[in-house]
Amino acid sequence: MNTVVLTGRLGQDPELKTSQGGKSFCKFSIATNDGFGDNKKTNWHSCTAFGKGAEIINQYVKKGSEISVSGSIDYNKHEDKIYTNILVNNFTFIGGKSENTTSQQQAPATSFEPVADLQQGDDDDLPF
Repeated sequence: MNTVVLTGRLGQDPELKTSQGGKSFCKFSIATNDGFGDNKKTNWHSCTAFGKGAEIINQYVKKGSEISVSGSIDYNKHEDKIYTNILVNNFTFIGGKSENTTSQQQAPATSFEPVADLQQGDDDDLPF
């Protein structure tokens, strides 16, 4: 199984392009941190999203925005070097850097389905 999940910040504004077949795709890079203290380092990951997801990413995130992506790793060999690219299947906007925090938009709250298998009276045992 080839699955990857990354959470980091965009290193530059995403680039929306259209293929010769007329399909949208968006390229962007994500910086993630590894280690701590003097051993802390930044890793860069090239990412590509397709279709409607590419258009949404291009519209709502900019350099410095925090995003979580999941997808698969694509390996390409060019002149004896292997390059990796994350093919994005799903993404979540975490937040972003803003010079004016009063105008910063908040992501909508996530709602959860209620637990259907609780029997009447069982809620007395819940810790909240």
